[in-house]
Amino acid sequence: MTEFIATDDGTRLAYHQYGSGEPILFMHGGFVSSKEWRPQVAALQDRWRLIVVDLRGHGESGRSKSGYKVEILARDMVRLLDRLGLESAFCVGHSLGGMVGQVMAREHAERVRALVLADTAFGISSTLWEGAQTWMARATFKVLSIKRIAQLSAAQLGARRPDVGPFIEAEMMQFARDKAHFHEILRAVTAFDSTSWLHEISCPTLSIVADTNQATRRQAVKMLDMIPSCKLEIIPHAGHMLHWDNPHAFNHALEAFLRAPHHPPRPHYRSPRPP
Repeated sequence: MTEFIATDDGTRLAYHQYGSGEPILFMHGGFVSSKEWRPQVAALQDRWRLIVVDLRGHGESGRSKSGYKVEILARDMVRLLDRLGLESAFCVGHSLGGMVGQVMAREHAERVRALVLADTAFGISSTLWEGAQTWMARATFKVLSIKRIAQLSAAQLGARRPDVGPFIEAEMMQFARDKAHFHEILRAVTAFDSTSWLHEISCPTLSIVADTNQATRRQAVKMLDMIPSCKLEIIPHAGHMLHWDNPHAFNHALEAFLRAPHHPPRPHYRSPRPP
């Protein structure tokens, strides 16, 4: 059953709960929904309390009244934890959801018991080459229809499993009636860059990346030096949708990390901001 809360600005946020036990908050990638965690719900709900949320503007959640900055999405997650009476939770984010998780671990450190970053990035314009690629992608997306973008994304992401492509295309087609909405979210994703403050994340962190995704693998290796308590797990035979492409390996890595002893989050440190 879908449940809802109202965010700080009144945007309607949808979420589902499954199972019981230690809580795990799952945050999906851009332009899809909480449905992307189906393989994890099926495998883990008998051992954990799973909270899967539709980020604002996605799935059954309402369109944002305040934009889509990643910091806003992170505040939504904290409000959801408040609503559920949870002081903290294990936080798992894929792609855009991993960006949200990074902000949560920095801005709301006491709420994140441990952080799992699934094929995500600390910024997709953090180098000149990445910036050029991002600019070209945004320019291309402006001239293509949402239907064509969905088809291309489905072909790329669904290369390893027959059920991934149709899922991606159906999810992205939800934006076909409002291309401006699609680009509003895209601008927030491409603007994100946590390079300068990743060292402030103090909670235990696991970066899980696909063996075939060279861009996120490069960033994941850098995260080992940038995040003090970071570990790396590479999922074989998988692409960006690694938790669908190889769910057994993904779930095994996830549970092994979450079941390891984790100390309470350390006091939150933030470097002083210039006046």
